[in-house]
Amino acid sequence: MARLQAGKHNVSVMGAEMTQSSKGTMGIIFKFRSDDGEIDCTRWVTDRTRQYVLRDLETLGFTAEMLEDAANLDRIGEITFGNECEIVVEDEEYNGNWVPKVKWINDFNGGGRANPETTAKIQSILLGRAVNVAPEPAAQSKEHSKSEIDSSDIPF
Repeated sequence: MARLQAGKHNVSVMGAEMTQSSKGTMGIIFKFRSDDGEIDCTRWVTDRTRQYVLRDLETLGFTAEMLEDAANLDRIGEITFGNECEIVVEDEEYNGNWVPKVKWINDFNGGGRANPETTAKIQSILLGRAVNVAPEPAAQSKEHSKSEIDSSDIPF
């Protein structure tokens, strides 16, 4: 199958495994596939890259809680297999040649994540434990009491 070229691609994880460079740096290799081709990338695991690697792992379905059990790292390929994401591939020079490399691993929405407060509010609403998302007005209008709700009271 062809190698994915520069651009954004919706892909599935086909595999993941741990690796070590010849200089001893630890890494994780992810293998991606779409209808247009395949590509792999290595995320090098260092103190400086820690937050980026954790974000990529979360995006691919490997949660931070899973790190508590080291056996899950041995199963990283199994845990991430089939998860879908968007990758951004850019051409990069390597030994005098330009090759496509995975630059970013994003959720389908472009990598944006809700802040914890928003997530908690959405969860509460979906579980039927609605929280007050907007502050109550300081004084109630005489025209509307709390028991009278019409379509103008709905915020959307």
